[in-house]
Amino acid sequence: RRGGNGGSKGVSVSSSSTSTRAAGAVAAIVVVAARRRGATVVARRRGAVASSSSSSSSFASSSSSFRSAVDDDDDDGKLHDCAVVLVAPRFAGSIGSVARSCAAFDVPEMRIVNTKCKDHTCRKARGAAAGAQGLLMNANMYDTLEDALGDHDDGLCFVVPGSDAANACQSMHSSPRSAYTKWKKQTNKQNQNRRKLCLVFGAENTGLSEEDAAKCRYGGAQINHSANIESLSLPHAVSVALWDMYR
Repeated sequence: RRGGNGGSKGVSVSSSSTSTRAAGAVAAIVVVAARRRGATVVARRRGAVASSSSSSSSFASSSSSFRSAVDDDDDDGKLHDCAVVLVAPRFAGSIGSVARSCAAFDVPEMRIVNTKCKDHTCRKARGAAAGAQGLLMNANMYDTLEDALGDHDDGLCFVVPGSDAANACQSMHSSPRSAYTKWKKQTNKQNQNRRKLCLVFGAENTGLSEEDAAKCRYGGAQINHSANIESLSLPHAVSVALWDMYR
């Protein structure tokens, strides 16, 4: 019995020793796995930081390239002698979309007057700009429309036909294209190649006021559309006007 019990105890000790070694091995595996997992997380974080830095660097490069293009005053752009002026815009998405339209039709400059948007360069605006972030970031800011137009540039406002703002215009052109064609001939004849035609658009909800419409020296232009709607949204109005002038 003693021998049997002793043998039994010996087996128990051996079994316990094996279990201890197994538990130790499992613990070691867990530690190694945890270390690897930690290394993976760190690597991922480093990768995310590197990706973010690369993205920021790319965006800065885009803005710098756009500034260089503007500074060079490249006249190859079809509407290089135009600037889009937004008066009291309210939404970041609208401003970003307008920047994208400007880039699509070779308009090199945006001017923003008395904006109601807290941050016209926020993430939403940059997303809407989609490739035209440089133009968005370099938009010139003004307190009044007079400041935005200055003494040298001509203002052409876009108004709803028959509105009070339309009635306040110094003259009316039948379309954006006809207005631009006439202005182009006039400036070429007068040798005023540095003069710009500022395309003035009002706020998303109210449009342009009578007072601001009257300040546009080159009058107004209308965008003809069906009677199904009262007016176009700001980004759509800018896109249609620029397309008509560009084609």
